[in-house]
Amino acid sequence: ALRAATDAVTLFGTAGSRRGEAKALSTVAASHFLARKYAEALRFSQMAREAWQETGMRRLEAAEVRAMAQCHHVLNDHRQMLQFAEESLALCQQAKCNREEAATLKIVVLANVRNGNEDQALFLAQQAVLRFQAAGYARGQVAAQEALVYFHRATHDVQKSLAKADDALELIRELGDARWEANMLMEVAEMHLDSGNHTEALRAAEGALLDLEEL
Repeated sequence: ALRAATDAVTLFGTAGSRRGEAKALSTVAASHFLARKYAEALRFSQMAREAWQETGMRRLEAAEVRAMAQCHHVLNDHRQMLQFAEESLALCQQAKCNREEAATLKIVVLANVRNGNEDQALFLAQQAVLRFQAAGYARGQVAAQEALVYFHRATHDVQKSLAKADDALELIRELGDARWEANMLMEVAEMHLDSGNHTEALRAAEGALLDLEEL
């Protein structure tokens, strides 16, 4: 995949297709990320970002910048993580793209917590819940509830994180998304394990397995 994507960068560059080049650069960056070559991932993501900027596609630029924030998260560079996460969120909002904003929300919240900005993290997640409710965007509401789960886990409040997970699960079940439900149930299982409640952890994990069997 890496070789094919690298070849595609050259091909699209020669053909003068900046959009195609941006897609290929993004694929190269993702391949390096999966290979844990984070410096290379960041280098190619930056090139992809510049290409997306030239094409004026803010939604795709936002996704690329989010990938850069995730790289810095893995590297434990919390300051840079926050910078890129906030840039990604701003681009999502400029592009008025609820889907990308929902995808970016969790890392923005986590980045703020990691930088000691807990009040800002909570504010962003709570405002997102209200905004997505007003827009009638159910998947965004789930993402915002997940961000609140992340916030309360990061601030070591297990009971509040479990309560928000229940809110998210209710919305997910309304959507009928078995995979998403399974992922959230595994989060719930981990939270119960962290608090020493093995019985509830097992129950949540079994529920996740049942959901996965339906896929």
